[in-house]
Amino acid sequence: MYSNFKAAEQLTFPVNLPVLFFIQKNHPATDRWIPEHKKLIKDSIHGEVVLLEANHYLYRSHAKEIAEKFRGFMKEIQ
Repeated sequence: MYSNFKAAEQLTFPVNLPVLFFIQKNHPATDRWIPEHKKLIKDSIHGEVVLLEANHYLYRSHAKEIAEKFRGFMKEIQ
């Protein structure tokens, strides 16, 4: 994972690309998990990080919450 972080350190998403991250609130491997995701969207017009109390497979345990948030996000950017 470290090499992936190093490779992505200077990358960001295009300003107009909508980006919605659903990530673990407390990542067990690194304390840089949240800051690195926020950095990727720092200049995005439609960028958001949603923190979930979940394990790696958060889409399994939070499917309803993710779907609802995604629908709201899509309505906001239209």
